[in-house]
Amino acid sequence: MILYGNGSADYVGGGALAHYKLAESGDGKSKFGIEAAGRAGAVRTDYHSADLRDYLNNHSRYDFTTPYYGAHAGIGWERTLGDILALETYSKYMWTHQEGIVADVLGDAVDFDSVNSHRVRTGLRLTCGMGGRTRAYYGMAYEYEFDGKVRAQVHGVEFGVPDLTGGTSLFMGGLRFNPLDCLSVDMNAMGFIGKREGAVGAVKFMVAF
Repeated sequence: MILYGNGSADYVGGGALAHYKLAESGDGKSKFGIEAAGRAGAVRTDYHSADLRDYLNNHSRYDFTTPYYGAHAGIGWERTLGDILALETYSKYMWTHQEGIVADVLGDAVDFDSVNSHRVRTGLRLTCGMGGRTRAYYGMAYEYEFDGKVRAQVHGVEFGVPDLTGGTSLFMGGLRFNPLDCLSVDMNAMGFIGKREGAVGAVKFMVAF
């Protein structure tokens, strides 16, 4: 029997990023650098299934919030193409940890283990100036997940383990606006094809020092 359900995950958090320029070409059009970042926040997860019910015909559902932590380190090269275009290539290693929790589902205590994700991503991004302080960007990347297992147990019995280990192609686009020299607002969307499939959107506020 196949049971169907649906849900969503919403993230909110903050972090810090450091970028260091290693080298620059003589004409100033090419830059080579490294970066590292750390972040933390909370993720709210909800799920609902009309197929999985108890003897009183109540639908299964859960809704909980847990903290997450993450970090990444990367290396990149950027080349200016004319007055308004720039091309960037990069590679990153990313780690994310989400705390586990025990949730009540139809009166049963379901123990969700903590989740660790280890990924590498290589991609390119084209940035286009749109006048003033606004830039649009478009990109694609390939990402490989080394450890993406999500485990849960109820009464000591483990559910089937979803496994996100494998490769995924990513396609992204967005707008970045700099109202101040030290402040930027980034609105973007990203689609996934491969081991992971779907789409996400995000709004980020960044302050530079």
